[in-house]
Amino acid sequence: VWSTYPPNTYKQLNGTSMACPHVAGVAALVKRRHPGWNGDRIRVHMWRTAMDLGRSGRDWFYGYGLVNAYRAVR
Repeated sequence: VWSTYPPNTYKQLNGTSMACPHVAGVAALVKRRHPGWNGDRIRVHMWRTAMDLGRSGRDWFYGYGLVNAYRAVR
């Protein structure tokens, strides 16, 4: 993810700090679509609709994969 970086520049960064805003945004979209769902149900739904990366299933490097907003809210 390209992010702002001191002092007035940009830098390509990665990791959970960069992924968190994207995942939280998708969780908000899912909650909007399914207002009665609790956090656990939203989390499982997002795992199931993510694009698997790396080894099949959850792995240490990619977790559950790449969050997929379209699949999560359709």
